[in-house]
Amino acid sequence: MLRWLLDPFQFDVQRRALLEVVLAGGLCGALGIHIVLRRLGFMTDALSHAVLPGVVIAYLRVGVGGVLYGALAGGVLAASAIGLITRNRRVREDSAIGIVMAGGFALGIVLISTVRSYAGALEDFLFGNVLLVSWSDLVLTTGLAVAVLLVMFLFHRRLVMRAFDPDTTDALGLNGTMVDLVLLMTLAATVVVALRAIGNILVVALLITPAATARLMTDRVIPMMLISAGLGVFSGVVGMVAAYHLNVATGALIVCVATAVFGLVLLLEPRRGALGALLDRRRYEAAGDAVTQAGTHSH
Repeated sequence: MLRWLLDPFQFDVQRRALLEVVLAGGLCGALGIHIVLRRLGFMTDALSHAVLPGVVIAYLRVGVGGVLYGALAGGVLAASAIGLITRNRRVREDSAIGIVMAGGFALGIVLISTVRSYAGALEDFLFGNVLLVSWSDLVLTTGLAVAVLLVMFLFHRRLVMRAFDPDTTDALGLNGTMVDLVLLMTLAATVVVALRAIGNILVVALLITPAATARLMTDRVIPMMLISAGLGVFSGVVGMVAAYHLNVATGALIVCVATAVFGLVLLLEPRRGALGALLDRRRYEAAGDAVTQAGTHSH
């Protein structure tokens, strides 16, 4: 059993991949709580698509080694654009997100169409290829992860207040627009961290699924974040090991593991799970029957 677990990490390229998966899973899990609490799933999808122009430009100018830097630049620009557009009260937030997502992704497709040799690199970007992670990629993703965690720590109270009571945030003079922009920037950086591990298409799942699972298990924000980060790391490591032995796509299998864990918790969680609700209903019905029978015998 131990050898089965360790076999995927016998080479340097696989150990780099493991570090990347742990970073991506833990960071996506932690930040994902704010995404779930704020119901920003569509925003996450938008940013993951809007980074495409930056990725293509970096690839054309620098090569594969510059893809993550291009993605970071594209994500920051997209987050800034969404933040600026939503300051106009006549444009709803979902409209701004849709405009930036569609415009950015379309621009990326136009740029891709100018060079045919991009097809293979595009597939790695869309679906992820964690074995392509270099030490320079790890340096960038580690730096981004540390920066995002630091921002989350410094802005924790404001982010939580903005999620649960946005009107109070403004009333206390905490500048809700700035808090929103901070969240968008950290989200953009986190999307970049996860690109190599699971790709552009699946990054939304790694941000949302572990967080939604943790939301079923507790109501307290800090424990929720810790559980979500742990589930993200667990899904990443298990998915990577299983993908190695099954010879299937790593990013997709990581998401499958996270989804399976969510399904199990949804079914089996004692207080909020479907099975627990069913047992509670049967106990309630049994108690009602007992009261009815007791009343009948008393007469």
